[in-house]
Order: sequence, then C-alpha cells, then structure tokens
Amino acid sequence: MTILRFSKKDAISSEKCGETGVSLFCGCGGSALGYELAGFKMAIGVDWDKFACEAYRKNFPGKIVIRADVRKLRGEDLLGKIGRRPGEIGLLDGSPPCQTFSSASAFSKIKLADERSWLPFEFARLVAETKPKVFVMENVKGFVQGKAVGVFKETKKRLSAAGYRVEARLLDASYLGVPQKRKRVFLIGVRDDGGISPAFPKPSLRPATMGEVLDGARLVLARWKNKKNGFGEKFVLARPRDPSPTVTTVGIGIYCWIDIAKEDLSKDVRIREPLTTEDVKALCGFPPDFVLLGRKRTDLRLLGNSVPPPVTFHVGNALIKDVFGKWGSRKQ
Repeated sequence: MTILRFSKKDAISSEKCGETGVSLFCGCGGSALGYELAGFKMAIGVDWDKFACEAYRKNFPGKIVIRADVRKLRGEDLLGKIGRRPGEIGLLDGSPPCQTFSSASAFSKIKLADERSWLPFEFARLVAETKPKVFVMENVKGFVQGKAVGVFKETKKRLSAAGYRVEARLLDASYLGVPQKRKRVFLIGVRDDGGISPAFPKPSLRPATMGEVLDGARLVLARWKNKKNGFGEKFVLARPRDPSPTVTTVGIGIYCWIDIAKEDLSKDVRIREPLTTEDVKALCGFPPDFVLLGRKRTDLRLLGNSVPPPVTFHVGNALIKDVFGKWGSRKQ
C-alpha cells in the first residue's frame, strides 16, 4: 500500500455514503478527516482541549465543535445537536486519552488512579446512550497489556452488554498508507440488529516509507533527552526506505536531518536542521492543506496525539463495504 495522497478539499467534498458520524476525543480532526474521505458525514467533534477544538474548527467550517468534558456529556444532548435520537447515527468514533496506557509513559506501571484511565468507560457509556450502528475506539497497544488489560476487558464487556458484536485488532499505520511506525488497538463494534460482524482493513504487504514524503537523500535522526518524561539518552536512526519512528508529543521537536555523506554516525551527532511542522504533518498522514495553529509546540502536540487520517480512511472503507453495505442482510 503506497502513501495515500489527498487534500482536505477531497475529503470534505467526497461522495458520502449516507451515514452520519460523531467524533469523541476528536483532537485536531485526524480521525474525522479520514472518515470524511471514506464517505461519512462527520457532524460533530468533541474534545476538552481548547487548542484541539480551535484546530478542528479551522479545518471543518460549519461543523459542530463542542468543547466539553465527556464525563458530563449525555448522549441524548449530543444527538439533539443534530436533531437525532438514539439509534439514528451510523458511527461513533473516539480515541480516549492514552497517556496512562502508553509505552512512552514515564511510569513503569499503569497508574490506574489517573482519571484518564477510566475514560474508555465513558466512551462505552456514550455508545450505550447514543446507539450508533457502529463504533470505533482507538487506543495505544498498552491498552491490552499489563494492568491495563483489566480496563480493556471491562470496556469490551460494557460495549458488548450495550448490544454490540465487538472485536479488537492491532493495526500498524505504516501498513495503511502512513510513513510512520504507529501500532494502535482498534476496538470495533457493530450493533446486534445489523447481523454483521466487525470489519477491519487489510494491511499492505510492505510499509509506507519516509522517502515517499520527505527528501529521500537524507537520513532522519531522533535524540531523546527528556529523562523527566521517561526517556533516556539514545539515538533512533531511520532511513528513507523505512517508516519513521512513532511520532509522539514528547521530544518530537528534536528530530533532525543528518547528511549521511558528511557525518560520522559512530560519533555524537549535533542537531543540525530540525524537522519542520510540515515534515511532521506529512509523517502523520495529513495533507498539505490541513491547517494547524502556527504555534510549533502546540501543533506538534496535536499531531502527536492525532489518529492518522489514512488509517481511518481505510477503516471507514472496510466498514462501508463489509458492514453498512450488508446491514441486515444476514443473521450470524
């Protein structure tokens, strides 16, 4: 699967499949953009982060953006914003904040006392209250490891009890058209009355690479230095023929270019030319016309927290073809 090349205009103006979607924990709009490109009409974006909401508004003019704590949000009120009742939307998407489950966490053990650890339960509650035909929840792979497994199992149990066939799968963005190693758990549920099992995209045989979106004559180097956030002193070398290392919100600003013809990589390499925000945006699968806020640190955080649009484009296509396209056609 090669790099997915598209514009924001392509996504907004794409032919729609007739299904309306709502994006919880929407961030700057990465997941919504991919679903729009696939053919969903993403009517509402919800997030607590004011900068995420600002970026979402810039890229989805005319869409409803709600800055709210999902713990205080009720499904009936959410649907009322678009004149719908429970059971009348096609897709509920959400990416509950993942820092406490992340392998990049400063803590060697999951801190279940952190209130963010319970946000998957709030997503499950809103699924039960809104009754979409399909839900998609994305989280880091740490969500199914260690102590977090208990949260994962309970979340899946609550979603099943709400009347859904639920399956989970680990997807790597680099095999879905994104030039970045980014493994995430996708939990997909289909409402029981659809008579259909969840569908997932088929990964490509080879990963997308940095050389497809950035200058292939150079080498990328990342040096993590922030020990306070759990990173030690180490180099991450990535060549143009490889996907980039996972883009995170910590240390992303110190990725830099190295000219392999001039540097001795056996020695400590000084930072030369930091990656630009546009470079990082490309590594995250966003189109050039996607607008950020012009504040580098904030923009990089938004990108590091985002779901790459090509991933949800392929997830959305699989759902349109194998779930919505066969809705009610068989009972399994």
